[in-house]
Amino acid sequence: MSLHDDAVTVYKHLVKDVVPRRKVTTYGEVSAATGVPMGLKGHHMTQVLYHLFLLSDDREIPPITAVVVKRETEYDKGEHGVVGSGYLTAEAQSPNRAARHRPESFTTKVAAGKKKFDADAVVTEFRDMIERHQDSVWAYAHWPVEIGALE
Repeated sequence: MSLHDDAVTVYKHLVKDVVPRRKVTTYGEVSAATGVPMGLKGHHMTQVLYHLFLLSDDREIPPITAVVVKRETEYDKGEHGVVGSGYLTAEAQSPNRAARHRPESFTTKVAAGKKKFDADAVVTEFRDMIERHQDSVWAYAHWPVEIGALE
């Protein structure tokens, strides 16, 4: 399957099975539920989620990929968890059409040309931003049946 087809498959799983229960899911759980392979060192799943992040932004809907987290990092009764550093990369590279919350420290770094973030930034510096993104996924009520393609 193509990267886009895999992103559509993951999107449908997240909307149908993850969002209604309001608990984050792991990369491995997404792979097992959808048949989309993790790939070497999780690289394929990272690419799929990056593509899905851009599709979500293009549709001006919450970043559904925010609810896919690292194994054993869930907290707040499963409503939040630690995303991979690729999530911040996608956030930095997206035009933010959906008007997601971005703290000034994040926008300043992006404006200065920063496009890649290390894992520590996910856990410390931008934890609040990510939690807000996860909360926006739980609160959103109008998920499209189909995600479509990038325009």
